[in-house]
Amino acid sequence: MENVKKLWPSQEVALELLDLVEEVCKENNLTYMLIEDSALAAYVEKGFLKWTPRVTIGLFYEEYVRFLSLFEEKYKGTKYYTMTGENTPQFEELYARICKRSRVILGEGREQDEKYYDFYIIVKPIFYAGDTIKEYKKFRRCFISYTRCLYSDKINKKLLQRGRVKIKYLVRTYYYFRRNKYTFKHVFNTLTRNNEKTKYVFIPDYDKSNPKGMEIKYFENPERQKFCDREVYVVKDIESYVGYRYGKKIDEVINHTPMIKFELIGGEILRRIQLIETELLCEFDRICRKNGIKYILGAGTALGAYRHKGFVPWDDDVDVFMLYEEYEKFLKIADEELDNEKYFLKTQESDKDCNLTYTQLKRNDTKYSKANRERFSTHPGVLIDILPIFNAPKNPIKRMWQNRICKFYKTMTWSHIGAYSERNKIKKWYYLKLAKKGNKYAFNKFMKYATCVKEPSEGLTFIDIWANFTNNPVNWRKTYENLQEVEFEGKMFYATKDLDSYLEYAYGYRYKEFLPIFLRTSKHAPAVIEIGDLYKYAEEEDNG
Repeated sequence: MENVKKLWPSQEVALELLDLVEEVCKENNLTYMLIEDSALAAYVEKGFLKWTPRVTIGLFYEEYVRFLSLFEEKYKGTKYYTMTGENTPQFEELYARICKRSRVILGEGREQDEKYYDFYIIVKPIFYAGDTIKEYKKFRRCFISYTRCLYSDKINKKLLQRGRVKIKYLVRTYYYFRRNKYTFKHVFNTLTRNNEKTKYVFIPDYDKSNPKGMEIKYFENPERQKFCDREVYVVKDIESYVGYRYGKKIDEVINHTPMIKFELIGGEILRRIQLIETELLCEFDRICRKNGIKYILGAGTALGAYRHKGFVPWDDDVDVFMLYEEYEKFLKIADEELDNEKYFLKTQESDKDCNLTYTQLKRNDTKYSKANRERFSTHPGVLIDILPIFNAPKNPIKRMWQNRICKFYKTMTWSHIGAYSERNKIKKWYYLKLAKKGNKYAFNKFMKYATCVKEPSEGLTFIDIWANFTNNPVNWRKTYENLQEVEFEGKMFYATKDLDSYLEYAYGYRYKEFLPIFLRTSKHAPAVIEIGDLYKYAEEEDNG
């Protein structure tokens, strides 16, 4: 068990779940095997790669269906369960998760959200896909068509926001309107129509479905191989399988796939980060209410309040927006109001290497940052973003130039970070050139143009997140003046009164629905997470 002690928590639980899979399969004469990145890990490391938090296994479709039924029956009422398109709302995937409950409890009405904090491994069905490459490609096209319909909400957002029309957006619109409530069932029926064994097989994988076709020879009679401290089944002729699947990209996959620490540690750490951010939001709200300062929950935080009455389960940040005049008021009184022992206000004045054109409220004695940021003199703590909304010229040409100039100086303000972290040589050279002037110079230039319009305007401009089209709810002054209170993590905060229009613009017409499953991830993916005992689960729960 020495190897297990060195594993991340998610990897330890993955082995625990893999043991359960092995047990069910052995008892019922079913055949599973490690596939995809797990097969690569077994081949290269005989265990986990440094960035892999879980394992992926495959079973031929008929055995896959039987396995899920047997697993559900055996572990019903325990901390283990299955997550499928049939038993979980908005999980329209052609594979399943075998899960173990975490200690995250969100409260009444949010039971489905809790699943996204749980540990899991992936179980994929292997479909028969034809005896010729022509039949295989037809089979594969069906899957691709399905995924384009299913994932069109996210990729089509720019067109729905009345941006510049491009051909690729028109193609995506076609799939957007083809999607309906029967899409998932129709495609699943299509993929399962082959009952007889064929030369080629197909495994659902929206990123890497092999256009050349994967032959069944790799999946018949799987072999036993060491994986960490146990023996498991892996695909047959694993060296040939790995070479065929990854080709020349093996080194890139092994060495350059980023580590997502949330996934390696498990969902409980994400929840603790969210609770720290809720504390920061409460402190911000206290100061604003005391001093009559208006703000709104913005972006994903507003979506979470509307749809979940709290964080979107996979979100790891808080955004608040305010008119620039309100933002100035907040900055003037924040230092006096804040408990400086617990909190730090990150601005260009307070943070030497600040790379931002807005403000962050941070929790002292925490670290939450990307790799190698310690070389910069900047506060690394858990944070919430406080973003100002500026006035814009009425003339659309002047407005366009204000946006372009501000975006340039925003990039320049950040460039000293980009010059160090960027791997692309051309971009790195560009950032190095920009960084010569310094972040303070760039920020002053940014503010000069961002605040060049002094008179309040109905058509505001927003620099930092979305495109600044004139006719949208993000750029309406009334969005930040007509407010309502909404519930977020059991507390009340301010949001715009016209929340429907705001969210529809920001996330498309189907904003009440979840993103595709592969996009349900934390977007910051920090490499350094240190939060001490803040919101730690009780020791008696740890031992339970």
